[in-house]
Formats: sequence, C-alpha cells, structure tokens
Amino acid sequence: MSTNQRIYLDHAATTPVDRFVIDEMQNFFISNWHNPSSIYFEGQKAARVIDEARMSIAKMIGAKSEEIYFTSGGSESNNLAIKGIIDMHLNVPVHILTSATEHHAVIDPIELLSHQNKITFSTISPDKEGIIHSDEVIKSIKKDTKLISIMHANNEVGAINNIKEIVDKVKSKRPDIIFHSDSVQYVAHYDIDVKNLGVDLLTLTGHKFYGPRGCGVLYIKNGVKIVPQILGGGQENNIRAGTENLAAIIGLSKAMEISVNNRQKDIERDQLLFEQLQNGLKKSIPDIGFTGPKKIQQRIPGMLSMLVDGVEGESILLALDIQGVSASSGSACSTGSIEPSHVLTAMGIPNELARGSLRLSIGRMNNEKDINDFLQILPSIIKNLRSMSSQKKQFKKIESEWLNN
Repeated sequence: MSTNQRIYLDHAATTPVDRFVIDEMQNFFISNWHNPSSIYFEGQKAARVIDEARMSIAKMIGAKSEEIYFTSGGSESNNLAIKGIIDMHLNVPVHILTSATEHHAVIDPIELLSHQNKITFSTISPDKEGIIHSDEVIKSIKKDTKLISIMHANNEVGAINNIKEIVDKVKSKRPDIIFHSDSVQYVAHYDIDVKNLGVDLLTLTGHKFYGPRGCGVLYIKNGVKIVPQILGGGQENNIRAGTENLAAIIGLSKAMEISVNNRQKDIERDQLLFEQLQNGLKKSIPDIGFTGPKKIQQRIPGMLSMLVDGVEGESILLALDIQGVSASSGSACSTGSIEPSHVLTAMGIPNELARGSLRLSIGRMNNEKDINDFLQILPSIIKNLRSMSSQKKQFKKIESEWLNN
C-alpha cells in the first residue's frame, strides 16, 4: 500500500502539523528568526511576538501571561514541575503522591528522585475503567506529602480524571500541598480553565493538537516557587534557560487557537468514528475486549483501547503496518517493549491479555472510509495470527471479564 493511502490511527502519539500552523511558522524561519534576547530592533520584535503568544495561550486556558512558561514539550514540563518543586524542599522529608497510570515522563523522574533518597512516594490505583477517584487520593495523603501529580486524561485508555474534584478535596484538607496535572491529552481535545481546576502546575504540549514538536508549556500558578532545572541564560523569567524556539512557540499558539475554535467539530467527528469502529470490531472479531470508561463522556473522544485474546500486540502492529495502518500498543513511548502496559496491569488486567493490547486513536486525518477499510483489514490479521499462535486461550474467570465487553 502506498504512503498516501495509509490509514493513520495514532493521533494520541502525535499529530501532523496543521497547514495553517505551518504557514504561520514559516515567517519565523525565513524573516523574523532573530534572538528574542537581543537588544536590537529585530530581537525586540521577536520578544514581542513571544509575549503575544504567551498572552494568547494564557487567555485560552484561563491563566495570566506571566504564569505561562515555554519548554521543549510535555516531558520537560513534567520533569520541571516535579524536580523543581522537590528542589524547594531540600533536607526535609518529602512524600510525593501520584497515580499508577501516569505517563513515564511523570513516573520516571519520581522513581529517580526516590532512588536518590530525596523523596518517598506512593501510587494510587485506578478503578477498572482507569479512573482515579478523589477519595483514594485523600486517604493516601501523608503528613510529609508536598506534591501530588495526577494526570488529567490517560494516554493509553483515554480515561478522564475529575481533576477539579480531586484538587478541591486536597486543598480543603491540605492547602499547602502543590498539585500538578499532566494535561497533555486532555488539552488536545477539551477546553480548560486552570483557575477553575485549582491546579498549581499544569503541563501541555503542541504536537498533540496539530502543532509542532519541540514546544510545550508549564503553567505555574503565581506564588508557586520552583527551582529551575536548565540553567545558563535567564530566559522564561529565569525558570528555563535556552534561546527560545520562536517558530515553534508561534506554531503552538496558532495550533491551540485552531483547536479551540474547532472543538465541537473535532469531538463530534471523533466520537462518531469511534462508535463506528467499536461497533464494527465487536461484530467482526470474537474474544476481544475494550478498556477505559464505557461512557464516552468520561473518555478522550476517538481513543479506543482494546484487548485481543491469544495474540501479542506487537505482532498485530507489525501486520497492520504491512497492510498500511499506523497504530500503537499501549503508550507510544513503550513501543517495542515486551512488558505489558503498566496502565493496563494497574487496572487489574492480567499480563497475558495486557500484552495483546491495541490502541487506536482517531483524529482529523480520518474519515468513514478509513474506518470501513480498517474493519476489512484487522479481522483477517487477528484470524491469521491466532491460527499461528502457540498461546492458549486465556478463558480463566479473572480474565474472561475483560473480553466481549
């Protein structure tokens, strides 16, 4: 199958840059490319453009412009939030509370800090649909808890956490605790108001909503102090050194503007295609299950996570690739790993089934024809792989609840 005929079902991993975003960015590669820290005219013009982008993004998420800090993306923003807060609490006991379903850009820095004996941490398990509940958060707080980091929406099963409810309960009990939320997936699909959410820190990145890679944002609420992790230039109000990625910042701002203006259209398309896809899979493939919330309002629109009994997820992906379909198994950052997804196992899914996971994420590149074509491709792949598989069917009681749901 030729490249232009390929079916892209991996929008949760990354999205193509919108052509209007590219048009907006071009000028800042060709003409207005100067260093915003320079005192001459062109440099100051570039600095003003960044200020305008900062104000635009702030307005779209209900923040103040001085609370918006540009980074290289979601991973850096998460690392800055976590390490930056912990470095404010040296030589005192520090406990971090997070969820078992976080992205590795949250889990890994927390585990590193623990290995360095700088912190202790606890993880909260989700329910069977992947949702983290506020009561579980509250009862896990310890006297030395300084930071809580709970994602807004999960990147593998699409489960949306009620961050406002969680923050309200945490702050009513312990207003001194700093609350961070990785909102990378949520902001890509829904409007937010950081003041209404009540968070102290929030992460987003542009390439999840048709903006460029290499640019993200960390929202830092006024009054929250954080230790910089990249030093040497004083940019971003001394919080993040490095010559600003001017074109990418402009691209992120434009992509967010387009996304906000097209919210309802995008949601309606994604949900319609999601239902078409899920219904078609139920009818055409036996012994499969779907993970994440059953109510479409509680999940990211267009993100479908499924379990295929008796087949490894990697084998499915390779076969799909040959047939011209791009998809993923669990998190894109874990592709190639033989270990089952930590998100799925945290939800109680047995390892054998979790290894047969497939994530399909719909977006602007998709239409009904894509879904119909995919529904012609996947069933035969599963049938062929199962006929060659040495795996036994996993119909134990504990596992059958996840199939044919």
